[in-house]
Formats: sequence, structure tokens, C-alpha cells
Amino acid sequence: MTAFWSLCCIILGASFTWLVLDDRNDLGRLCDASSASFGSGARPAGKGDGFDDGNSISIDGVASVVIKTVQDARDTTASTSASDDQPKNGSTSAFSSSFDQTWPDLKRRMCPKMRPNRGAFQTLFSLARSELGFTQVPENHVPNEDQAGGCRLVPFQVSREDMVFAQQFFTTDKGVLGYTFPEGAGHVVYPRIWKAANNYIVGNLKHSMSQIEGGEIWEHKSTKQALQTHIPRSQFNTTCVITAVRDPVERFLSGYNEMEWRVAHWSNHRWETEKNSGRLGFVRHGNGTDARFRGFVSDLVRGAHSSGIASSSPHWSVHHFFSMAGVPWQFAGIDGLDVKYLPAISNLGVEFPEFLARSCGSGLPEGLGNEFSLKSRHPSQDDEHGFYSSAKRVWSMHDETARALCAVYAMDYACFDAIPVPSVCRDVFSSKVFRDAVYAAL
Repeated sequence: MTAFWSLCCIILGASFTWLVLDDRNDLGRLCDASSASFGSGARPAGKGDGFDDGNSISIDGVASVVIKTVQDARDTTASTSASDDQPKNGSTSAFSSSFDQTWPDLKRRMCPKMRPNRGAFQTLFSLARSELGFTQVPENHVPNEDQAGGCRLVPFQVSREDMVFAQQFFTTDKGVLGYTFPEGAGHVVYPRIWKAANNYIVGNLKHSMSQIEGGEIWEHKSTKQALQTHIPRSQFNTTCVITAVRDPVERFLSGYNEMEWRVAHWSNHRWETEKNSGRLGFVRHGNGTDARFRGFVSDLVRGAHSSGIASSSPHWSVHHFFSMAGVPWQFAGIDGLDVKYLPAISNLGVEFPEFLARSCGSGLPEGLGNEFSLKSRHPSQDDEHGFYSSAKRVWSMHDETARALCAVYAMDYACFDAIPVPSVCRDVFSSKVFRDAVYAAL
């Protein structure tokens, strides 16, 4: 009944949340992660089918949504003794704890037909908090030594801005590069994904496109406006949408390195970071240290606005590690346009042109399938401050920080399911706590 009573406390004090934080290893388990598995319960109101335009978030209906989640928790806890592997919230097939048996249905519900289900957005961040040891308790609750497990109570508020950030994390649009074939015979659309060789792909595609006479190269920061402006709906059947993705957590490590490099080298980033340093826990640790990276993940998961991360640098800096689910989110519900993706960025100079030619068919203008010839390199790749190496080192430990990242990026693994799921994430996704929380949210 622990999860049930924790959720009851959320209803009584939804505007203020107390979280338990322990600085030792295996935080989520020491601090009763099971009661945090349903997180703040503060999801956008109106579950429905989980889809909207991605540009707004409603917090006003939180109480009613939490009440529904409490009922889900009641059903879950009531049936736990009967079978730990029985699926919850409407599923009837027998569950095994094996990832291979539980993940297919879970990812289908999280991202059916590459349409990210917004019902999971807040829950994934809540699950990440639980992995780091943040556990909800009622405001007037004073745990005894056994209940606290040696943890210390830290007052914490999941703000409206933190919830909006979580929504934007999964839905932000980075725009597209497009090309209309000569005489309007067809179109290629490349949705941009930062830190997935975006600059390299864009530079080479533009170079190839510019060599073809009679075509039109176009770019737009808004995917939907680009489609409305350049591609009539009647031509969707001759439009090829193609992009490249990479392992979501590996991409996060690269994005973290990019952001830190900018703070170290660009004055406008450094000034914003210093201005918010009172709230930013991670900056108290030295450059390139494991503690700094762990602190960053903790600050991000705890609440990007509350911790100061979201306002510590220009918005486009933190966008480097936003979820790749923003791409399928922009195309969700657009009949006739399916996103095809290359699931890795290795040997991209050969692999991407071949994938482009293979995916877009015989009507592709000659030259667009040629091997890439231009090079691209970010100065952050030199890792002069050790940001990247420390991030990789912490990730390789497969501890609570790695597990928290798995929870946050579960949507990416669900939508781009050709990407192999790392072993630590397989363990997270197949856990009963994770499954119950996600099923209750969707």
C-alpha cells in the first residue's frame, strides 16, 4: 500500500512536494523508490489518446489526473500479491520479468506507430527521480530511522515550469532541411537532430543538392510550416522523410559535453551560468569530474527550471540533449508522411547516402545518393576539459545515474526501436516499478 498512500499525500498537498535524498549508492532503493515510482503524478490533464499539438501544457487538471492514478495504484497494489508479473491497467496477457517479453508491448504503448504518447512524459521524469533517490512523503510526515533508511529530508517543489520543460523536452522541433526535385517531381525532407551528426549531414546534403540544376533547397525552423509552405498534401506520396539517430544516452553524453564546452568558452553562456550558480548544484564541482556530471544529471532530473539549468544558458544550448522524440512528434498524425531513420551514425559518409537512395526510391535525382565528401568537426570533440570522458565514465558504471538516464530516454528507445537497448536500460525497463508506473500513466 506504500505507493497508494504516497499518492494520496500528493492530492492533499499537490502544490508542495517533499523528496527524500540520500547521497549513497543505490539511492532509489535505500529511499523507498517504490513510493516514488508514480512521481509527482502531475501529468498534463486529459489523457485521451495522448496526442496534441505539443505546444501547450495544462496543469489545472492535475488533481483529477492524480485521483485516477491513485485508483490505478490501488488496483496495482491489490493485485501484487496475486502475481508480480501480471500486467496492469487493462493488459491481460501473462507477463514475464524478461525484457524481451515485456518491452514490445510497453514500447508500443509509449510510442504507437512512432507517435509519442504525451501521457508518459511527466512519468518518465518521475521515474528518473526515483532512481536517484527522490521519494515523495507527506509534508507532515517524520519518518523513523527504519523508514528513512538513513536518508535526509529535503524540501522540493515540482514547479509548473519544470513540468513545461519536461513537455518541451520530448516535443521540441529543431526544423528541417528540404529539397524539391526539378519540375516538382518529388521532395526530400531531413528533420534535424542535434548531436546526431546534424551539421555533417546538412552540409553534405546541401552540397549534393546544389549540384543539381532546377531543384530548390529550403530550410525552416518549423516542420509543420515547412510542409505547408513547400509540399502540397497531394504530393505527400512523392515525399521522402529521412533522418539519422543514435543511441539516446550516448547522444546525451555528447550533448552534455557540448553544453559544458560552450559554458567554458563562450562568454554569454558563462555569464548566464554564473548568474544562476546559486541554484546550480553541479557547478560546485570541478570541470571534468565525475561528481560534476552526476550533479548535472541530478539537477536536470530534479527540475531543470527549479535547479537553474534551463535558464543557465541560451535555450538552444540545452536543446542539444533534448529527446529525439521531437521528430516523430512533429510528424504524428500527418497521413502519408512516415519518418525513415538510420539507427546509427557510424560510417555515415557512406551509410547515409546509401540509406537515402534505398529509402527514397528510383525517382531520386542523380547525385543525392553519392558518398559524402565534406568533413565536419566540433571543437568540443577535443574534450580539453574532460567533460566528455567523465560523462562516459559515469555512464559505464551502470549505477543510479545511468538508470535515471535510461528512464528519461525511454521514449527515444520506444520510438526508434531499431536502436539496441543497453543492458542497464533493459533492466530498468523490465522492472515492475517502471512497468506499473508507465501503464498507469498511459
